Amino acid sequence: GKDLWGCAVEAVAEYREYAVRLDGAAPEVLPQALRLAGRGILHFQVAEEHHVTARQWRLLPGLDPDALGRSVGTVLARVLSGCFPMAEVHGMDGELRPTLSAADADALLFGEKR
Repeated sequence: GKDLWGCAVEAVAEYREYAVRLDGAAPEVLPQALRLAGRGILHFQVAEEHHVTARQWRLLPGLDPDALGRSVGTVLARVLSGCFPMAEVHGMDGELRPTLSAADADALLFGEKR
C-alpha cells in the first residue's frame, strides 16, 4: 500500500486555487478536496512536470486566512523552484521551517514517536 507521501492528490497548475479564503468555507467545497485539521503544518510534493501536489493541510485553529494565503504563496514559490519538497509553515506569519522527514511529519500529524 501507499504511504503518506505516496498518495498525492491531483496536480494543481494554478496558485490561485490554493489562495482561496478559507474562513467560513466547508472542507468539501474547497478546491482539490483540501482538508482542514488541527496542526499548523503544510506538506507539498512536486509532480514530475513541476505541477504542485498538495499532500495535506494542517491548519491551526483561528489562523488568519489572509496570512494563510501569503504562507501558501511563499511555500508554492519555493516548492516550484525545488527548494522545499516538503515544508512546515509555522505560526501566524508563515515562517518556513526546514524540510521535514517523513518520520517527523508522521509524529507531528499523528502524535506518534517513531
